Amino acid sequence: ASHLSRAITMATQLDDRHEAAETELALRARLVPPLLAAYGYASDDVARNTARATQLFDQTRSAAHKIVILRAECQWAIVRARYGRAMEIAVEMNRLARDAEDSGVALDALLLRGLVEMYAGQLRTARMTLERCISLYDPDRHAAHALRQGVDIQSAGPAYLSRALWLLGQTDAARAAAERAVEIAAKSPIPLAETQASCMMMLLHLISED
Repeated sequence: ASHLSRAITMATQLDDRHEAAETELALRARLVPPLLAAYGYASDDVARNTARATQLFDQTRSAAHKIVILRAECQWAIVRARYGRAMEIAVEMNRLARDAEDSGVALDALLLRGLVEMYAGQLRTARMTLERCISLYDPDRHAAHALRQGVDIQSAGPAYLSRALWLLGQTDAARAAAERAVEIAAKSPIPLAETQASCMMMLLHLISED
């Protein structure tokens, strides 16, 4: 992260303002994973990085870098319980995905939307959103995207769906979804996948007191 921070400082000193903005945004997008790993989704460091990056959006054209930043900001907003802002970001991500004709990013936006709805207490809507995300996932089309982004949508969908189902009182369906998530995550090349799915399963056991 320190090397990227120094590179960002150097980028701001470029004479060409457009090149400076494009370079800084690309570097700030690359800074997202180490910041999340070191400090967590809700850290002030993540917030500062995304806040500066979004200031560069009007000066740049890279949808890919914007999406990385928006995803990080949406995750930050969800963990901080700022659901209105999180939903705005999910909608913006879906717009960018539509413009770029990128179904992988559209799934990212759908998953995040489902999380926002669930944590905001819109459980039936969240269930429908997450089930749609699961049904639209195609390993042949989306596995490479998931690997690049470090988010295994195939296992994350049923993992979070299990929580929504439990909150709706559908315990058997919740367990089935959680078990499916763990089964998928065990075969995933993304390290976070198995941890995430196992945590959802653990929460079910914890709240069921078994």
